[in-house]
Amino acid sequence: GRVLTNLSANANGIAGFFTGAGTVGTGLRFNDGMGRAYMPPGCGLLAAGFWDDLCLYPADLGSAVTLADVTTNGHRHCVIEYKNAGFCSSGATTDHTVSFQLVFEEGVSNRFRVFYRNAGGYGDGRSATLGARTVPKTLQFSRDTASVADGLALEYRFGIGTDPLDPDTDGDRLDDSEELALGTDPFDDDTDGDDLADGDEADAGTDPLDPDTDGDGLGDGWEFRRMPEFDPLDPSDGLSDTDGDGLSFAEEYLGTRGYTSDPNDWDTDGDGLSDGEEAARGTHPRRRDSDRDGLDDGDEILAGTEPLDADTDNDGMKDGWEAAHGFDPSDPSDGPADADGDGLVNKDEFYEGTDPRNPDTDGDGRTDGEEVNGTPASNPLNPDSDGDGLSDSEEAALGTSPRNRDTDGDGCPDGWEDDHGLDPLDPADPDPGADPDGDRIPNLREAALGTSPHSADTDGDGLGDDEEAGWIGAGLPPLAVPGGTDVLALMDSTGRDEAVLPLPFPVEIRGVACSNVCVGIDGFIELGPSTAAGGHLPDRVLRLDAFRDYLDACSAGLSASVTLADTATNGARYCVIEYRNMGFYWGGATTNDLVSFQVIFQEGVPDRADVVFLAAAGYGDGRCARLEARALYTTLTYSESQPAVFPGLSIAYFFGTGTDPLRADSDGDGINDAAEIAAGLDPLASDTDGDGLSDAFELDNG
Repeated sequence: GRVLTNLSANANGIAGFFTGAGTVGTGLRFNDGMGRAYMPPGCGLLAAGFWDDLCLYPADLGSAVTLADVTTNGHRHCVIEYKNAGFCSSGATTDHTVSFQLVFEEGVSNRFRVFYRNAGGYGDGRSATLGARTVPKTLQFSRDTASVADGLALEYRFGIGTDPLDPDTDGDRLDDSEELALGTDPFDDDTDGDDLADGDEADAGTDPLDPDTDGDGLGDGWEFRRMPEFDPLDPSDGLSDTDGDGLSFAEEYLGTRGYTSDPNDWDTDGDGLSDGEEAARGTHPRRRDSDRDGLDDGDEILAGTEPLDADTDNDGMKDGWEAAHGFDPSDPSDGPADADGDGLVNKDEFYEGTDPRNPDTDGDGRTDGEEVNGTPASNPLNPDSDGDGLSDSEEAALGTSPRNRDTDGDGCPDGWEDDHGLDPLDPADPDPGADPDGDRIPNLREAALGTSPHSADTDGDGLGDDEEAGWIGAGLPPLAVPGGTDVLALMDSTGRDEAVLPLPFPVEIRGVACSNVCVGIDGFIELGPSTAAGGHLPDRVLRLDAFRDYLDACSAGLSASVTLADTATNGARYCVIEYRNMGFYWGGATTNDLVSFQVIFQEGVPDRADVVFLAAAGYGDGRCARLEARALYTTLTYSESQPAVFPGLSIAYFFGTGTDPLRADSDGDGINDAAEIAAGLDPLASDTDGDGLSDAFELDNG
């Protein structure tokens, strides 16, 4: 049943016929069974006249492949001729050749013929496949059999393709023979696609080849199934107006008046206008607000506005917005007026989204006009435009910028500085590295946390800000690394830039015993309690960017190494991950740019990681690197793209409890954080033991 209009033939004796553009290609060089032959997209027939490792030798053998249009005895034929084809295995020799023609007769479906001559040597088919394949059918004459001789003629007939074991291949209650007589498709239970099976159409008397037998614009299946009172043989059904809206059933169902609508609902979209009225006015019967101006079409008719024009009076404001704010959507003078006297005309209030009846929409003390047109401008819909903790009017009084959360550029938000008696206009106040309250958190980080630079315990819960939020301090000295595991070798074996391996002892981070480490070539370390397939850490607890950069193990030039070692000194046990003589991708193997460092975890010491630098040259000073640690809710940053690294630098990251330094009771269970820790409870879980009773209830009730 497919009409094939395009041909693609290859040198290996295969012709493919396509419904459109397509190609057989060279992927079918070596023969296989026809049932395994690849059918390219769009291919309706694959004809293997002589599928073998054929080669064409035009100069030596006169080889050629020709497509011809031939008429003989009044019959027109399409002929594809392979003449004097040789074989790649034997070369250009007349001892091994074959010639054949594929012949298709015009008007004859589902069959073609093949004629053979000059079959010598391998041309007898001993290593060839002869056959044909369509989408549902495969016919094979021979494979790897010496079955070809001069004068052999084959005819391939595909039949109609129906199932010979099933009288009704498509299950539509019409036998295949009946379908052939009716002209319906024996492979499709609904030939005309009208949602009524061919057998049901035969029973109902409708035409299985016409989706709308009575021509009323309603499909046979739709009439039969959706409207049982309709007759698919009665063309008057489509002319009826079942919902009384002034439109015929067919007009609504087919949308011949512009849009489809529900033929059983007088007002499909519920906007107060009948579907017939909407068709007459050109409005959308399935959209309550055709012009999307905020007013339903029916309300626009009652108000005298235009339902197809969002701004009837052309004053720059949508009709619905005007009506909602008490203006006349038919009066163009509303636009340039200023109803609330805030210095912003109504039209501009519409565009800004402010309230034209409220001079200070966001209630920040600045009028909408001041915020939009003032210097500096601010957001009239947000009382704190830059989110720095100061309202826009407070910023105006202080002289800070309402659109810059850090006016003086010292890294501290204006609101935080003002709250703590600092000058938000002085970049030297506060000193970012100073620690006036002695809580081991410098002013710059206090600002980021929101904690007080003048109180070591901002929330007064008995835990210092540093204990809760963590801190960075001086680290351990470098340790000797006698041997250990060669991590680079593990990376090379997997072809990845990281390796996951067990720690010599568990490292506790935030109450989680981490027994596995992921070591990355780029200077990062991850800890987790378990591993997953493929060598990943599914439950990462710690991410330590010891020296995160584009590091390169230039082993040939720098003798680079990454080693994991278990070492002991002065009665303490340590896990040491040492990166030695690491170069950079862009630098290559040169001592001008290298870095060496150790990551150290001490057995029995939780919530701490140390990084000590042994060498730092060129880019090894950290100018492009990140030095940072993240443990669940805590992030500690030492430097970001700053030349802060030097040989001997030792950094200790202390992760603290992870509780909120701004909230005395982080989990809200009624017990402050210090008391929970003293009692052995989890200050981040209101029900430490998960029994359904809060910690406070259990303590109060013993």
